[in-house]
Amino acid sequence: LRGKKHWNCQGGIDKEHVRIKQTQEYKNWRNKVYKKYNWTCQDCKIHCSKEIIVAHHIKPFSTHKKLRFKVGNGVVLCRKCHQLIHKPRRKNYYEQPIAQGQERAKH
Repeated sequence: LRGKKHWNCQGGIDKEHVRIKQTQEYKNWRNKVYKKYNWTCQDCKIHCSKEIIVAHHIKPFSTHKKLRFKVGNGVVLCRKCHQLIHKPRRKNYYEQPIAQGQERAKH
């Protein structure tokens, strides 16, 4: 699916967004997040290959500019879990605290 029918459509990607994600600063942030979580999806707990790993911003990239490159604002997800995070019923999923010893729901 492409355009407005794509599951993650946000009304178009602005050029600043694309430009920032191509910078070395962004790539360094992403790699630090991968290492922090040992390349493991924090939802389904699978070890991710480079083809399926995603560094997800906990506080949105578009609205929290000061947190864009803070490792603490990143979490590792596989592509499938990342897609689920962006479905409306799971918005702000990683902003919600979980009880100690409890795991997040699996997909």
